[in-house]
Amino acid sequence: MNIQPINQETVHRICSSQVVLTLAVAVKELVENAVDAGATCVEIKLREYGMKLIEVTDNGNGVKEEDFAGLTLKHHTSKIRKFEDLAHNVHTFGFRGEALSSLCALSRLTVTTRHKDADVATKIQYNHQGQILHRTLCARKIGTTVVLEDLFITLPVRHKEFCRSIKKEFYKMMQILNAYCIISAGVKISCYNTVKDDGQRSLVMSTNGSLNMIENISSVFGSKQSNILKRFVQVRPSSDHLEEFGSKISLESNPPFNVTGYISSCEHGHGRGSLDRQYYYVNERPCDLDKLSRLVNEVYHLYNKLQYPSVFLDIQMERGAADVNVTPDKRKVFLDYEPLLLATIKSSLITLWEPEVSLYNQQNLSEIEAKKHTSTVSAKPKTCEKRSFSEIYSKVKQEKDQKKRLCLQSFVHKLKHDQTMGPSAVDKSSEGKMEKTFTLGSDVTVPDSSLNTAPHDVTGTDSSLNSAPHDVTVTDSSLNTVHDVTVPLSKSCDDEASGPCDLEIADEFISASQSYRLDAPNTRRRQELSVQFSLQSIKDRYRSSTDASAKSLNCPLFRAKITPEQNTDAESELKKSISKSDFSKMEVLGQFNHGFIISRLHGDLFIIDQHATDEKYNFEMLQQHTVIKRQALLIPKPLDLSSTNELLLMDHIDVFHKNGFEFVIDKEAEPTKRVLLKTQPVSKNWSFGKDDIDEILYMLRESPERFFRPSRVRAMFASRACRKSVMIGKPLSVQEMRRIVQHMGEIEQPWNCPHGRPTMRHLVNLELLTEN
Repeated sequence: MNIQPINQETVHRICSSQVVLTLAVAVKELVENAVDAGATCVEIKLREYGMKLIEVTDNGNGVKEEDFAGLTLKHHTSKIRKFEDLAHNVHTFGFRGEALSSLCALSRLTVTTRHKDADVATKIQYNHQGQILHRTLCARKIGTTVVLEDLFITLPVRHKEFCRSIKKEFYKMMQILNAYCIISAGVKISCYNTVKDDGQRSLVMSTNGSLNMIENISSVFGSKQSNILKRFVQVRPSSDHLEEFGSKISLESNPPFNVTGYISSCEHGHGRGSLDRQYYYVNERPCDLDKLSRLVNEVYHLYNKLQYPSVFLDIQMERGAADVNVTPDKRKVFLDYEPLLLATIKSSLITLWEPEVSLYNQQNLSEIEAKKHTSTVSAKPKTCEKRSFSEIYSKVKQEKDQKKRLCLQSFVHKLKHDQTMGPSAVDKSSEGKMEKTFTLGSDVTVPDSSLNTAPHDVTGTDSSLNSAPHDVTVTDSSLNTVHDVTVPLSKSCDDEASGPCDLEIADEFISASQSYRLDAPNTRRRQELSVQFSLQSIKDRYRSSTDASAKSLNCPLFRAKITPEQNTDAESELKKSISKSDFSKMEVLGQFNHGFIISRLHGDLFIIDQHATDEKYNFEMLQQHTVIKRQALLIPKPLDLSSTNELLLMDHIDVFHKNGFEFVIDKEAEPTKRVLLKTQPVSKNWSFGKDDIDEILYMLRESPERFFRPSRVRAMFASRACRKSVMIGKPLSVQEMRRIVQHMGEIEQPWNCPHGRPTMRHLVNLELLTEN
């Protein structure tokens, strides 16, 4: 086939499917257009979570009549005229002119608009190519309404997947919409959803159009979230942090950006169990900053290892310092001065969080002693001084370094003193060893590293220092040779010594008749050995050995050994080779060591842990059939859930009922105050509450179609299943062993017990064993 140009209609359909990928992107583009048009009120209406209809209404400036035809054409926009405008003149969310054109290609689009200079509104229907089909006059206030029907209807496979996972798409859309609700100052945003079952429109979320970010956060996530947030205060980065991130900007210059916002306290309980409330903005544009997010979480885990912070940070910088034209959804942004930004935020976060955990009260010891010896009741109140651990550590390190410098100066002073004294004889020691004092030439130097390699710290005050020898490396610069000399300390070197330390260079390993020369040449030579090496010969030998083994043996199904390192491989092999029906076909051969069942399937032998297998079966039965008792509360307890979580809870109320929770739901109340906890589950010594509700909501948001138990409920069931199961050491009859094996075919994942122990492993293939 020859190379030919693709026709424009095909290009339009291909590109459109790459611009709008999800429900979240479709709603995001329409909300951005409304805010760019100067709207102060934006209303989103969904039908069947957006599967049937999406409607976005605003009170912006509207569209002029002469722009009706170009409104939905590809790369038609009023926001830029040339590429250079991206760096300086773009103050809006959109700038490519692709959104409405792509939505036309993927759905049935209708626009109703009235410009501020027009007397009446116009309703316009567009075809999939973005061309006008019908125009009619109608009545409405100034602003624009965009209606999308049957999103992705022109892409059958994507539309089918979109309908199948519509609730998951809906909650992802709400996560993106929350970002615009928080940052859009002075814009009231509300979202409604209508479900076919009851036909009643429910309010999903709403803001008050506040000019303050913290009030918008309270409207979206509730007052409880806003009460535990701390205002982010930007500070100058330290030199260590600048060096860590490789920033070349000096500390004296003003940073070319300004970071504002709020972040949660590092106190335990103020964080989150997931990353679902971390929002970053560049010039008020919601975006994904992976490096910054990773840095914030790493610093937070220095003070709170079990949770993640809630983050709402806006980075203001010059338009030309941020490149937003990177991905189709404009979520990825490249930043100039990124190393300086990371260093600044790290220093600011440490300054913000360190006072919460690294301060302690240091009492005045003199006042405590005075209080012990006084008998009067009217003692002076104790004063407290707050000092951080970093300050104390730096002071101790400084004192230690000072001691080392004093000792080094004393050692060098002694060496210089010996140069003018000449050689002197030393009496024989009590052990019969000869000691000599050598005259060192003027070219002899002692490097600092020699002190660090001594067996004992020179600055110590241990009495053993007076007799223990120390190895000091002496370098003769004239010969470029290094000699090791043993130096015993005749006087301890501490910081209180007024004079230099008396050091004598001793020769403990040379007899009295021998002479020692510092300029002795090194006569040792390096030996070289040549070895012939051929990579091709190794390849040939390996190929011949593998071919021979393949001919002599059949390929086994199970290769993993029974070792903890290969548990994952062994489990994967069992999943591929063993089906549920195979457990009923297994032949029980007997019991090994009163703890393991030996079974055979065709030519393969398996070993089964009787306790772990029975525990897994009992655990699954408890999961499916246990009804947890409920304890009614005297007064219903407010949960302060976000508007999205409230809707998620109401949609999956049966999941919470099966877990023992009951609620009082008032759909007419304002968001974040519609759900009250009425009863909570209890079971003997176990009780469950708000944290377990949050965990279920998080799991439902990821997989709305599944049934979940909280982790604490699963831990309770695992403990009961363990005590109820067959124990190691109990002899079993053939019928009991067969029952345990057959139970493995009745559960979904029989390969591990609730505590992680493997239930069965492959032993050997009898056919291969016979052939060998």
